[in-house]
Amino acid sequence: MARRSHFVPLILSSLIFSACATREARIADTRVAVKTVLIQENAAWADDVSSDEPPESGSDFILEEKDVREFFKVARKATHTEYNHDLLMSRCYAGGLVILQDGSEGFWRIDRARRGKIVFPDKSVLFFFCAECRSEAYGEACDIDCIHAD
Repeated sequence: MARRSHFVPLILSSLIFSACATREARIADTRVAVKTVLIQENAAWADDVSSDEPPESGSDFILEEKDVREFFKVARKATHTEYNHDLLMSRCYAGGLVILQDGSEGFWRIDRARRGKIVFPDKSVLFFFCAECRSEAYGEACDIDCIHAD
């Protein structure tokens, strides 16, 4: 009986390691590796988004290259439904060109509500959300209220 008790910690630590490795793999699958970022729009205003923000509220939404890189490094991929229906939206955005490490190019757009997307030439789109992004451009720190548009 004493021999079996030595296996319990070994089994538990194996399970914990396996869970951590699986989590890391899932996180890696949700990120994109950015090679080049070009900012073409800052303090831009979108008419295709529904919100009660006044137009002047976006005049100070200015992202720097480091902010865009952080966004795509930290953000998780979102679904079309999350992006367009479940997450809070902002009319204030920045956008430009991105080249990923795999050589693919697209146009990125990130709004003040921490939603982002990359639209590729074939019209495919990757959607993102970054609750953890901390740039001062977003304003207040994100909490549960900025995640869901309930």
